[in-house]
Amino acid sequence: MGKLAGAMALSEKERKVHSMSALDWFLSTWLFIIYVFCLFTVCMLTFKKGHIALGIIGIFFPFLWLIGAILPAKPGSQYAMAERQQWQIAAEE
Repeated sequence: MGKLAGAMALSEKERKVHSMSALDWFLSTWLFIIYVFCLFTVCMLTFKKGHIALGIIGIFFPFLWLIGAILPAKPGSQYAMAERQQWQIAAEE
């Protein structure tokens, strides 16, 4: 019986070590939400700039989305067309 009580005490101690407080849950949840939002924002920017291969491979390696978002837009991509339109409107004014 003594060994069983010791094992129960150990598992109770382990539960205390691994439990998270309400603040931990709150902060980790918000950090995860911000991470996912930034990740998908960068993903959309990569596809809009015309880097389709980086966008697809970025599903498995998300840092490629960041590279695709930093690279200049390919000619004829949605991003390049919108940028060109903004330049033309600014030049007319």
